Amino acid sequence: MPKVFALIHGQVDGVILMAPFVDADRRLAQLPFTVPTVLLNAPDSVGDAPAITIDNAGGASQVAQHFAQLGYKDVVHIAGPADNFDAAERARGFHAAARRLGMTVQRDIKGNYSEEAGREAGTYLAGRGRRPRAVFAANDNMAVGCLEALAAAGVAVPD
Repeated sequence: MPKVFALIHGQVDGVILMAPFVDADRRLAQLPFTVPTVLLNAPDSVGDAPAITIDNAGGASQVAQHFAQLGYKDVVHIAGPADNFDAAERARGFHAAARRLGMTVQRDIKGNYSEEAGREAGTYLAGRGRRPRAVFAANDNMAVGCLEALAAAGVAVPD
């Protein structure tokens, strides 16, 4: 936050603040009350600061619906970081829709939004006897890493 303070003291008219690993209350407590602030991807508005959010739960729900339309019942979720608001919302939306649609989420694989985490997940999945019919990665980096690992192991996607 030192750079934010430097901007504020330099006569900044407002701040758009996105810090998905820190709760909104803590973010705002560090800012002077005189600077208009908009939170980006925060769970809710805090105090007088409005929030702009992405419907992560809705998007993840649509992924589960797409899997169900394709007839996939056994799926895996490569999750984002546990302390990340976007990742939590994606997991919530995906799991709720999967339950509603009668799907089985074989497991949640912990990830951190990196390609390396996706590669680790893909390597794990390639080595399993019973592979899922579909994989929902919480972001593109992990999806790419997973696809690379599956391809390297000779697993055709889609299979």
